[in-house]
Amino acid sequence: MKQIQLETERDDNLQALKQIIMHGWPDQKSDVPPNLIPYYGMRDELTTQNYLVFKSEQIVIPIGLRADMKKAVHSSHKIV
Repeated sequence: MKQIQLETERDDNLQALKQIIMHGWPDQKSDVPPNLIPYYGMRDELTTQNYLVFKSEQIVIPIGLRADMKKAVHSSHKIV
């Protein structure tokens, strides 16, 4: 969890996302910064807590950790 928190703090997009979640989304999608447009459709589900961004009850994983997390999740699917 600590690693996700640290990477979230280093991720410029998630920092911008945290700011817009805390201060409010623009009324128009066209007023949203381009890097945050992918999150606009889920804006009502996004929250921040403990330096993390959540979509409902799921943590939004920082870009820098997504490949590692994907490997870890899929490693349990391997047949031995």
